[in-house]
Amino acid sequence: MSGKRNRLGARFVGRMGSTHYKNNIVKSDLPKFTFPDNLYANASGSQQGMMRGFENIINTSPKINLQQRHFNKGTLRITKPGYYVLSENIVFNPPTLFPNQQQIDSGLYPIGTDGPYHLGFFGAIAVETSNVVIDLNGRTITQSTEHNLLQRFFAVVELANSPFIPGQGPHSFIDTFGWKPASNTLIMNGGLLNSSHHGVHGNENANVMVYNTTITNYEVGGVALNGATGSIVSNNVMKGNNTTIKILSSFPQSIFALRALEQKGEQTSTVYTALKSDVELATTQILNNQPQTTYFQNITGKYDGNMYGIVLNVKGVVINKFIEERTEAMTGNQDILIMNNSMRDVDTHPVEIVALKASDVGEGAYGGKRMVGPFGDVFDIEKIMDDDKKYVGNSLSNAQLYLAEKYPGLGSINITQEVIDWSKSDPKESLSPTLEFLPEGDSMGHFMKGNIGIFVSAGIDIKLLNNVLTNVITSGDDVGNSPLFTEAQRYYHGANSYGILQTASTNVTGVLSNTITNVVTEQPTKAEAVNTKEIN
Repeated sequence: MSGKRNRLGARFVGRMGSTHYKNNIVKSDLPKFTFPDNLYANASGSQQGMMRGFENIINTSPKINLQQRHFNKGTLRITKPGYYVLSENIVFNPPTLFPNQQQIDSGLYPIGTDGPYHLGFFGAIAVETSNVVIDLNGRTITQSTEHNLLQRFFAVVELANSPFIPGQGPHSFIDTFGWKPASNTLIMNGGLLNSSHHGVHGNENANVMVYNTTITNYEVGGVALNGATGSIVSNNVMKGNNTTIKILSSFPQSIFALRALEQKGEQTSTVYTALKSDVELATTQILNNQPQTTYFQNITGKYDGNMYGIVLNVKGVVINKFIEERTEAMTGNQDILIMNNSMRDVDTHPVEIVALKASDVGEGAYGGKRMVGPFGDVFDIEKIMDDDKKYVGNSLSNAQLYLAEKYPGLGSINITQEVIDWSKSDPKESLSPTLEFLPEGDSMGHFMKGNIGIFVSAGIDIKLLNNVLTNVITSGDDVGNSPLFTEAQRYYHGANSYGILQTASTNVTGVLSNTITNVVTEQPTKAEAVNTKEIN
């Protein structure tokens, strides 16, 4: 990437607050702002108090103007309360995928052990404090085409200083630097566009509101709140179905494998040079609109995992099997209003990734039951062996195996010596029949749940009112079709489609007020497509 685009002024160090912006603060000239009466009428007492607080910030606080220059070198960290207003459209395209050494040394973007920026710039904005209004002011924040291609783990707005709570994620996150989720935060009045993962993503947030926004071309979820309380998502337009995705999930896995090799000083190794060559070739071909020749090519143009419009989950990642019972240990996902939103084109072509069972018995991704690389990247056994189950490999699997042999225990890596020896056998040997294949997961080992318009997971006091959902579609037949399994072993969850799905939830109201049309699966004899469903 070029580093010659607009650079930040010398005064700006990346953390928002009046200390760094005193020359930009002006008195608000907006007319008195109030939320509509019908929103107040349907909100709980705590939600009404939240809205009055936001109105007070908007009507009495000076504006802190945000411009393109504030985003040019990486994630904009908001660490001070205030009323932040876009004064121009923003394109997020920092000159490097990961923080540079100066940014790391300054402490602005921590990486390494517990560093939240270990996977790169995970958001255009990270809100790390309370009492914040982000007024998009009729303008947009867009992840650039180049950054979208290279950073496949991204939310336009992240409601914390890390995308994962402590102790979760594909490597150690945040313990050393302290967990700082946003609270009392409003995002309103503009567009969040072209995200490789989420429009808005948050963990353990209290009193957050997403209001009157347009969220388009997201690939995983429009709004995802894990462990939120007292919150509102209202009057938003969400449209998924980015049909121009030119790479499969093996591409970002390769970028992270390169990162692991670089951190170990392996730039001269043959596995590094081969993988880097494939990644650079794919990048050049895509950015120059040339025909693709690498194994990363996505011929469907659609995301190869599952997608959601809105996800409401308890505290923690929403990657494992459906919660069947809310336990006392589960927190959050309570007192939330989802009202007057329009969602369409929750449409992907999900691809099941067959894994090898790991020796441990843990649940979920990032190790767990599946053999994975250093960042939770599933060792895609089906793609790297022939019909006789002999290793053929590719540059990614070669790198995963190399890292597993030379640096056992690096990150989440857990590929066994038996598999390493199989890949190196000469003459080539067939995979041991004692090794077990695991179905029903995606490229990161997430349990595939299907495409879902609104998903409520173990919620309490959730109100869903007058939302319009159309075109929730799972395309293709790449789930449950692997020849490595018998029919009795196959799972088709990832091919399902649901308008509204709730599981292990209490007092979810207003479901019948929503309009749901065109919920479709292309595997109708093996999967299901339903407007609303409850799993208990």
